[in-house]
Amino acid sequence: MENKELKGGRANSIFKKDNYVIRPRNSWTPSVHKYLDFLHNEGIDYIPKPVALDEKTETVTYVDGTIYHYPLPQEALSNELLKSVALLLKDYHEVSAKYLDILDGNEKWMLQSENEKEVMCHGDIAPYNMAVKDGKAVGIIDFDTVHPGARLWDVTYACYRWVPLKNPNNPDSIGSLNDQITRLSMFVETYGLSYEEKSKFVDVLILRLESLIQFMKKQAKNNDKNFEKNIEDGHLNLYLDDIKYLKNNREVITSKILSWFMTGEIICLWVIIWIKWKKRRFFIKDNDITFTFETELIDLARSVSYSGEDIKSTDINNIEILLQKYQVSSAIFNQSSKLEKYLKDKKIDFIRYKKFIILRNHEYELYKDLLAHEICNSYNYIFSAVFIISKDLKYTPFFKNRKIVIRNELAIIPYYEDGSVFIINSGYQNNND
Repeated sequence: MENKELKGGRANSIFKKDNYVIRPRNSWTPSVHKYLDFLHNEGIDYIPKPVALDEKTETVTYVDGTIYHYPLPQEALSNELLKSVALLLKDYHEVSAKYLDILDGNEKWMLQSENEKEVMCHGDIAPYNMAVKDGKAVGIIDFDTVHPGARLWDVTYACYRWVPLKNPNNPDSIGSLNDQITRLSMFVETYGLSYEEKSKFVDVLILRLESLIQFMKKQAKNNDKNFEKNIEDGHLNLYLDDIKYLKNNREVITSKILSWFMTGEIICLWVIIWIKWKKRRFFIKDNDITFTFETELIDLARSVSYSGEDIKSTDINNIEILLQKYQVSSAIFNQSSKLEKYLKDKKIDFIRYKKFIILRNHEYELYKDLLAHEICNSYNYIFSAVFIISKDLKYTPFFKNRKIVIRNELAIIPYYEDGSVFIINSGYQNNND
């Protein structure tokens, strides 16, 4: 099969052959390949996998999906796609952070770290570097710009490219300032930025663009033809105009994305009060329940179809009684280095699935120990463990589109912040109840 040139920023240099992509090798490529191998070993399967590396080229697997280029078509501007980009970036960041402990300082990256090292920044989360299927982001490509850095460094640039958050005179810009702020708020809420991160969002994005300008000038001075052409085509002036636009609108952008945060907090508080004090019964369609694992309470409530069994609330102190009463077939935890170390030290078998750790058919004492030490506790999330009660002890809950699907069993969910436990019954029957 003949090589097919792929559209991108480098003409006549990137080709597809069968299910592989052949790209120019750079001095940082070996470090990038090592990192990509790590991600695949961690269960991240939506990125290229290194296949070969010679003196001039690298070969990686092809990530299937539609790649969008500017000017963005209408289908690339849907809210659903924008939110899926935020979720995929969040997922990538959570796993990438583990690689920081593996770095030995001898790695070579195209871009240098200019801030706190929290994650491995992709460096260019843009429509031309993400694969899309059925209106959702399903893949991330081109890791040339990967480097250790702050998550906000990556998130701000992703918003700049995907919202897009640009000067109206920029040919890639779409919509009014209010339109841009609405989409920006949607992205940062879906990703889950903190109040502090939102308050400095615009300032960080300005620094990010200033850094890009300096990098382009440096590369052009070193006779890099691609960057020489970018500057010749006026890209530098576009970035300067976008920086001016951000500075002029810094206060209104910041105040409005912070107001979205406060609204979300108030709604979440009311949902907690509603469930905890009103003890309302939520009905579940067809004895099934599907919910997002790492989520806010408001999203958990929204994800349930109201037409079948019920969700109840009880006190956190009752969880030991509940776990002792039933036999747990599976327990699902947020993946964390602390939990993994604990299980390995205790020589306890577990299943690692993407961002989750699954324990199957263990004794009550183990779960009691985990809860007592709060090893499974999770920063920022509504709950960090789901205990599944099932008659079929071989049962392992399955995941669909990063959601847990529970059928005909009981789920017990500790919620540490307000001292309550949610019990979701999706059809489990016990004669001893």
